Amino acid sequence: MTVTLERHEDGVAVLTLDDPDRRNAMTAAMGDDLARRCDELTADQDVRVVVVTGRPPAFSAGGDLDMLEELSRRAREEHFDAGPFMRAFYRRFLRVAELPVPVVAAVNGHAIGAGLCVALAADLRVVAREAKLGLNFARL
Repeated sequence: MTVTLERHEDGVAVLTLDDPDRRNAMTAAMGDDLARRCDELTADQDVRVVVVTGRPPAFSAGGDLDMLEELSRRAREEHFDAGPFMRAFYRRFLRVAELPVPVVAAVNGHAIGAGLCVALAADLRVVAREAKLGLNFARL
């Protein structure tokens, strides 16, 4: 599992992006895990608030660069339309915005690109002083 879920007795649930060696880079598998966890939380009437965070050292480094490079290569060489894949990819991560309870992003480290988008999908963001935020893809 690349997304862990902790439930506390007070109705607080904590979703943690959990691939610290890769700085919680977002993969399709992580997106599937997150969507599945969001489904679990939506069905849980005891949940009052969800906190989304990342296993240190980062909140999320954004989209997995190997995956993005492979999609780019396929688009160039095979005329592959990556649009549907990317829309589905991001939709899984933005499921946090559809949770029926308030969502707090605890940005405990760098949140870059799509990782920052996940934090922005939350209702409230609390950002560590040492965290860096960046939308690097805006330069493309």
